[in-house]
Amino acid sequence: MYMQHSLKHRLCIRSRFVHKASQISFKKENVTTVLSEKTFDDINKALAEIESKDKIAPSPLVGLYQFFEQTKSIAKVVELLRKGPWDEEIKADLKNLHVKFSPPLVTQVLRADIQCDVALSFFCWLKSVGRFRHNEYTYGAILNALGRAGRLREMQGLFDEMKSGACLVTPVTLSNVMLWYFKAKDVTSVVEHWRMMRQSGARLSAAIYAAYIDFALSAKQYKRVAVVFEEMLNNGSLPNSRIYAIFIQHLVDNGKLDAATKILELMQTMHLVPCRVTYKTLVNEYARNGDLDKAQALLVEMKEHFHKPTKQLMPVVRALQAAGKIEEATALLEEITAVSQLNFDDKIYSSDEEYVSDSECTLSEWRAISCLHPGFDVNAFAQVLHPWEPRMIEVLAQADVQWEHYLVMGIFKRLKNIDSIWPFFHWLKDNAGFKHDNYTCGALIHRIFKSKLNLERKAFLVKELFEGLRHENIKFTVPIFNTVMRYFVAAGEGDKALSMFSLMKDLGIEPNNISYSLAVEGCAKNHQLKRVTELLQEVQLKSFHLTSTACAQYITCLASLGKINDAYNFFCHMRTLEKGCSSVEYKAIISAFDRARDHAMAFQMYEEMRAAGIEPTQDMYELIIRVLQQANRLTEVNVMAEERRLLSFFGGNKKEMQEKLLQVLFLLIKSLKPKKSEKCVPNAVI
Repeated sequence: MYMQHSLKHRLCIRSRFVHKASQISFKKENVTTVLSEKTFDDINKALAEIESKDKIAPSPLVGLYQFFEQTKSIAKVVELLRKGPWDEEIKADLKNLHVKFSPPLVTQVLRADIQCDVALSFFCWLKSVGRFRHNEYTYGAILNALGRAGRLREMQGLFDEMKSGACLVTPVTLSNVMLWYFKAKDVTSVVEHWRMMRQSGARLSAAIYAAYIDFALSAKQYKRVAVVFEEMLNNGSLPNSRIYAIFIQHLVDNGKLDAATKILELMQTMHLVPCRVTYKTLVNEYARNGDLDKAQALLVEMKEHFHKPTKQLMPVVRALQAAGKIEEATALLEEITAVSQLNFDDKIYSSDEEYVSDSECTLSEWRAISCLHPGFDVNAFAQVLHPWEPRMIEVLAQADVQWEHYLVMGIFKRLKNIDSIWPFFHWLKDNAGFKHDNYTCGALIHRIFKSKLNLERKAFLVKELFEGLRHENIKFTVPIFNTVMRYFVAAGEGDKALSMFSLMKDLGIEPNNISYSLAVEGCAKNHQLKRVTELLQEVQLKSFHLTSTACAQYITCLASLGKINDAYNFFCHMRTLEKGCSSVEYKAIISAFDRARDHAMAFQMYEEMRAAGIEPTQDMYELIIRVLQQANRLTEVNVMAEERRLLSFFGGNKKEMQEKLLQVLFLLIKSLKPKKSEKCVPNAVI
């Protein structure tokens, strides 16, 4: 929104401000000793040049300076508007502020916590101010403010004003308006806006589909949900975490906990991270049903994704206490208390950060309270912080910002470039007095692994991070080590993964079942059978259960070394355990016998898999077709080929994903299928 960095800016303006950059070290020097008047003189000169020429893109240093200057202006306006009712005095005071009102500034003001009447009056007053012209962002902000306040008639009036040509009506605006009508249970208006979006010809986002699917599920129009879901896939849109959260919430509300858990598992096989709300829903429901083992297992899984346990999980604490599990209850309560002490606002949790990327109403709610300083836009800040310039530390040091934990996390989630997040991370630690923890470190590690650096460079940065933070008295937790191990295992670097496993133990941190599974998987990929055997013995002593992926990798390892009998014996042992075997382990053992040309045993394993109620998945297609052809089961070959042909979404590609998405839909509809006695909203209304 603020700055678009062109090639011209990178080549020309950058050289103006970085001629002494190599002399500045943000790690070692005290910021107060390197502040120079020349820096701000340079900035003011650059600003003068920008105003005198045709919109030259400013350098990142100037962009950062402008960001904080605009934040100050926003704060002044918000402070004034919060003083009282709208009157002539406020109008006069606004004029005396000498603030240049721009759409980005006004948008942030309207997103702040201001009385709705005042915000609306301010919005209308701006129409008469000089050359100011509202755009889709300012309209969107006031529409959300009115929607939150339940003032739907005024919201609709301004929306009609937009449609009449005041400015562009975007799909996001339509989605937000539709969502506010849904929250007000105004069925007619929801349907009207849905049809309007369809008629506009715009490609609907997953966020818009999520809002409508939530509405249709609440109306118990399950057939309509299926139609809309398939339409979404046909249009090339993939369900986001919000849609899965909606599915799971409705299943839990209808007492279909097993189906909800299965959908949780399926979405993760498609490499989609469940949001915190999803885990909260499932963990609380398992605790309410008395299945504390499953509730605790999901808690562990939730923390693996760096979701903090909040006070919304207090029902689990009470359930653990009632069951006599005092130690576990105390540990969870301590985690919840620690999060509360970070000054998180309940409104942040109610809107949930995971939905921020969906561009829904929750985005405005989150931004309005993301900082004690009104108008601090985390998205805009992340934009102006890239590319990083060393002298940015001077501007940051002058900024009057309280770097709260949740604000830093919001920024880290939006900083996409390692060249920006790495120096900013260390500036916070060395110069701003910020105390990093496993969550901020996890965000940095995630960005390191998502970067385009080579593997050795990534490993070096992670090592530097761990070694540096060991001296900061950070209490490392298991998930942060598992994150690093998971990446190294996927990259085929089993030795590096095992070194992290050893470091975890050296620091006195007890690995969990996921840690052991990753260690086994990494060693099995490297054919380190002796080490795998040692790890399996430890797993047995601790009564852990390996993941299906780890088991399958060990089976594959044994078979590739010619130990087919050992592979089969291990498979049989895993099958006798309570967890049993999934299609992943069956695929591994069938592949093992197929490669060994033992077609009879391969077919036998296939038959046993089907007898266990496990259907062959699309990632097994070529393997199973080969096994069936060897067994002369041509009818089944034709059936599988026809089923595969029917997977026609995404241009006929992504067969494995299509299959899983349709499994999700089938689970949802089958579980929620209403009985004949249940009444639903007529299809004609939808």
